[in-house]
Amino acid sequence: MFNYSLEFLKSPGAILGLIFFVAAPFFLAVAVSRMELSIAYPIQVGLNIIMVIALSLIYLGENLTIEKGIGIGLVIGSIYFLSK
Repeated sequence: MFNYSLEFLKSPGAILGLIFFVAAPFFLAVAVSRMELSIAYPIQVGLNIIMVIALSLIYLGENLTIEKGIGIGLVIGSIYFLSK
């Protein structure tokens, strides 16, 4: 188990994920310094959902169902109206 964990931590995906994990609070702080928290945080959450769905489609071979497409459209629409 330890060897697997060590090999996983050396993989490019894990390193990139760690970099994004560490960088995310910085980018949220920059966004909050330029707009209200009540707008910046929901936009961040919505974009996270869209990114997870996109990456699961690409890397995990998930299917894009009509329900997921409608959900993505609603999230994008919500982000659009929040930013106005």
